[in-house]
Amino acid sequence: DVEVFTSWVDELPPTVKRLKAILATSHSAVSVQRVGLRTTNAILAHSTAAALGGDAVRVTLFATELDEDAITNQLHRFQKDTK
Repeated sequence: DVEVFTSWVDELPPTVKRLKAILATSHSAVSVQRVGLRTTNAILAHSTAAALGGDAVRVTLFATELDEDAITNQLHRFQKDTK
């Protein structure tokens, strides 16, 4: 769910300076980007979803201070909550 994921991104601490994620299903893919405190979404080409092989989430983020374990746990919970 792109809206739920975007809400999670918006709630990340301001120490997260940049984030890029691709959420893909077998039918579509969406890019979620955060720069500073601004988050945007964009629909990607169907070929992107196909290239990722169906349901997938790829996340890259840059932060000055970050509790890596906490973020990893949040992502795992998000994955379990959305299945």
